[in-house]
Amino acid sequence: MTDLKNDLRISVVAADADFVVIDKPAGLPSAPLKAGDKNNALSQIVETFPSAAGFYGKKRIEGGLVHRLDTATRGILLAALTQSAFENFEAQQKNGSFVKYYCAYCAASSFSPAKTLPFYIESRFRPYGEGRKKVKPVFEHAGKFDIKKAGTTVYRTEIISVNMLNDDEKDTFVQSGFYDIKKSARVLCRINRGFRHQVRAHLASIGLPVIGDALYNPAYADKPDYRLWFFASALQFNHPVSGKRLCYTLEDMPLPESAESL
Repeated sequence: MTDLKNDLRISVVAADADFVVIDKPAGLPSAPLKAGDKNNALSQIVETFPSAAGFYGKKRIEGGLVHRLDTATRGILLAALTQSAFENFEAQQKNGSFVKYYCAYCAASSFSPAKTLPFYIESRFRPYGEGRKKVKPVFEHAGKFDIKKAGTTVYRTEIISVNMLNDDEKDTFVQSGFYDIKKSARVLCRINRGFRHQVRAHLASIGLPVIGDALYNPAYADKPDYRLWFFASALQFNHPVSGKRLCYTLEDMPLPESAESL
């Protein structure tokens, strides 16, 4: 069987002496799982920017990757090219200067907009389901079992906008063979710190499961090969040397005003 990941290539969005920003295609892992693994975004970065592998990041095998995206997610990914730049980006993630934007196309049949936009979803998380492949948001008033199994860090997802799709937009999904789109929406989100599957799990918890999400949208539980309509659409951070505020985006992706202004 052909490994489709071999045919997936990153695109460089921007680069200088301190970092590189790429557009990672859906289906390509962000980082290697073991030594010698070449089918991932970091290995492709290193082909052009060898210094991205020359220091210890979050894990030795992950080199200068500042954050990761789920394999099924297309989007903006950042790698540091020096140890000092990596440490600066780490500090920005802790102080809130590092902002990640997401655009999700969601089934909205079960969504009831009870809050004024923007609003926040906050929870801890615990591994969940067969093989611990999923994560479960653990909210403040969860049961004792979930609270005991959850981590200690509280993660926040800000819902910036929820726009119902018009008939022309929905036709895109109908022609692609997608299900459960009679009532669907484009959702813009923002986070500072991220947990595995955080935004997807938070959206599903409020009745906005992502179209094509085999883990968190029941309509696709037995359809793992469908496209995930979820994009890491923009990234904001301060330059690690000059301090200048920067924003990098995917082409043709809607953005909130806070990102458009940059």
